[in-house]
Order: sequence, then structure tokens, then C-alpha cells
Amino acid sequence: MYKCSYYNHIVPIPEKKIFLIYNALSGGLLELQSGELGLIKKLSETNHFLIDQIPKNYHKFVAKLISYSFINNVTYNEKQSFKNKYLKHKKRIKNKKSTLALTLAPTMNCNFACIYCFEQHYEKRVMSKETVNNIVTFVKNELENEKIIKNIKKLFVTWFGGEPLMTSHLIKNISKQFIDLAKKNDIDYYAEIVTNGSLLNQKQSQLFKECKIKAIQITLDGAQKTHDKRRPLKNNSQGTYLQILKNVSYIPENVELTIRINCDKEVWANINKLFDDLEKYEIWPQKQKSVKLNLGFIIKNCNSCFSKDEKYFSYSEFVKIEEEFRDLKLLRYNRWAIKNNLSIAKKIFKTPKLNYNDCMTASYPGGLAVDPEGYIHKCWENIDKIENRIMHITDPYLPQNPKLAKWLNVDKFYRKDCQDCKFLPVCDNGCTIRRLENSATFNCSRWKYQFKSIIKKQYLEMVEHPEMIYLDGGKN
Repeated sequence: MYKCSYYNHIVPIPEKKIFLIYNALSGGLLELQSGELGLIKKLSETNHFLIDQIPKNYHKFVAKLISYSFINNVTYNEKQSFKNKYLKHKKRIKNKKSTLALTLAPTMNCNFACIYCFEQHYEKRVMSKETVNNIVTFVKNELENEKIIKNIKKLFVTWFGGEPLMTSHLIKNISKQFIDLAKKNDIDYYAEIVTNGSLLNQKQSQLFKECKIKAIQITLDGAQKTHDKRRPLKNNSQGTYLQILKNVSYIPENVELTIRINCDKEVWANINKLFDDLEKYEIWPQKQKSVKLNLGFIIKNCNSCFSKDEKYFSYSEFVKIEEEFRDLKLLRYNRWAIKNNLSIAKKIFKTPKLNYNDCMTASYPGGLAVDPEGYIHKCWENIDKIENRIMHITDPYLPQNPKLAKWLNVDKFYRKDCQDCKFLPVCDNGCTIRRLENSATFNCSRWKYQFKSIIKKQYLEMVEHPEMIYLDGGKN
């Protein structure tokens, strides 16, 4: 006795007179002829069926559907199976996560005056010597006693702010002590930094080497025209775009760099100018192996630089723009590669993948964001908000603390509207704070908004230009 999977998705390809069927739980992707689609639709209308009820000429096809989990045994509860595996993974991570992941904000001060920034930047909020000692003591005690997480194998630090490089002396001081502790306890140490990029220079490159900072994230608000208007220096409103590009060009290729491009309609209209500048400063595509370009979705808020909503993309529009951005990166890279007698790149045929992950900082005991006064938060977004402090770094870490427990108990099933979502197994939105707020601005998996159009587009590209498409494995 069998039934059709709840997580099946049909993608019509009228240009080729076929259909695709995809399963969000197994990752299977197959081509269907119209007769095969008709059979699946008929089988989907019943709660159960026997193989003997299916015409013999379709038995081989049905066997293939079973092997890809498009059809399952009627006794198999796939929703509950996914939930059980997800919760088992979450429990294992909670109890035995091998990484202590700290986000440290040595200061909330900043030398930028970004007109949309959520942070309040109270003056003189710089980490004191006492707070530094408290944080180091906390880490030392945890590495030696493992009260929060067991079997620690890695200490992972993210430097955040404000602008953390305004307090590079603190980064150097704390990092040295952390590195010594990691070596003493025979664990790995890894660090990254989120910076506005204005203070990056060769001196800071030496700091990164000493502090084992292996990854950097900066933000650009598009090309110079939009960036300088939105991210000026605090004291003189001077533009920062060209200085950031110059600074970034000095970053060695053994350091990973992520450039987040805050994207709205005005930024998108001039995106090619940004690509021109990145190439001019030999940042990308010259260093494409170590430099990643990502679009950042932005929404209107109380500090918005725009008064009219039409400047912003809806999330559905943004997901479409992300796909166009992927194509643009491929086009720009290959144009540069051909000009420099290098091999061209292929486009990966992307499909949604099973996703058990949630926000590391928010959902796991070992994920802690610490503000300049030593107070713990569970989200980077509110690390500047005094009212959202959970506890102090010197307080006993008690998971039953209501302020802490509310974060640790959030999962993919927290929102009622998520529980029956046919994209839940592949949902890549791990934002705990949005789930807690039960916010109307909660954005589901990007696949939910543009799945059919993205899969169809990639399929037609693969058929028409197979030499340009790379299948990324799995059952696809």
C-alpha cells in the first residue's frame, strides 16, 4: 500500500512539453511526460493505492518514483520523520556541540553615520579591562570544565560592533589570551571580523595574522553614488566608497572576504558600475577564489533613508534579483576570463537541499553575543539594545533562565504557519528572532517564492547550453 509524498512539487516546462517533479525531503528531481504527470495527479487524489491498481506499463516508472521517495509506503509518516530527525539533530547540537562560538563587540562606537543603522551607538561604550578579564575567565572556565557544551574542539570568535577596528588594541589583547587558551586545551581557534572596511590597512593585516582572523565581512551599498550617500563618515559626511575599495584591495588571498551588497532598486540599477570598480581595484573577479559577493535584503525601518516604499524590493522580488545577480556574476567573470585567456566558469544547477540548521548564536547554548559591558545577547541584531540583555558574562549560565530558554526552545516548528509548509525540510531561514516575534516580516525560504521560475530557467539553460551547466550531484 502506497501514497504520494506530501513534499512533491511539479514544475511545468511548456517550452519542451514536459514537467519536472521535485521532492523537498529526498531532493529527487525527475523529468515527466504528460502521461506520467497524469498518473501522479490521479494517485495524489487518493489517500492510498496498491501497485496492482496501476497499469503494468507504468510499473517501472512507479518503481523509480518509489526509489526517489516521490511515492512512499502508506505507513511512513514523512512529516513526523523529518521532525524527529531535525529535533534529534538539534538536541545533539545542543548537548554536544563541539564549538564555543562567541560574538564579541569590543565597542558599539562607530566612525560611520549610516542613515539606516539599527544600532544606537551610545558614546564611550568601549569594553573595560574588567570586562575583558571577565570574558577571558568565562572562556577559560568553559574550556576546562565544559559546563555549557561538551567535548569542545573549537573556539570560534566573531568580532562585531560598532566598528571593532576602532578598538584594535582590545582585539589583539583578547585574541592573544584566547589563542593561548586554545593551545593549552588542544583545541582549534578560528576568528572572523565584521567591519565597515574604512580602517583596513597593512597594519591591520598584521593584526589579523597575529589574531588568526581568517575571514572578513564588509558592506557596500552599491556603487559610489548610493554608498557614499548612505554610509558617510560620522564627523564630516565624507564618502567612504573609494577608501574601502582601496583598503580591500590590500587584503591577502589567504583571508576570506565576503562583500555584502545592501540591495534595493536604486542600488540594483547601478550594479554594473560596482562590478566595474571591483575589477578596477583587482578585488573581483581577480580574487574570486577568496572573495564572495552576496546581496543583502533590506527593508524599510524607522531610520530609513527613503520615505517611499517603492525604493525597496519585496522579498519575492529580491529572490528573483538574487538569481539575476548569480547570472550577472557568471557573465562578468567569463568576460574577464576570456579577456585574460583563462578557462570560463560553469553555472551550477541549484536545487533546494535538506536543511536542519538554525542560527548558531540564537539557538545553541554555545552561541553567545557579548556587548561592551559584558552582557550576553542571543542575536547580533539587538546586541546594542540594553533592554534585550539576557544575563551578564559573570552570571551562572542556566538554560532554564526564562530569558535564555525562550531562545533555546525555538525551532523550525515554532510558527504554526511553518509546520505544514511543503518547503519546510529545505527552509534556509534560520532567523530565530523573527520566529520569536512571530513577525509579519518573517521571510520564508527563498525557494518558496521563486522555486518554479528558478528551476524552469535552469532547466531550459541546461537543455539549450549543456556545456555551461554543472549538475551539483545528489539525486538531481
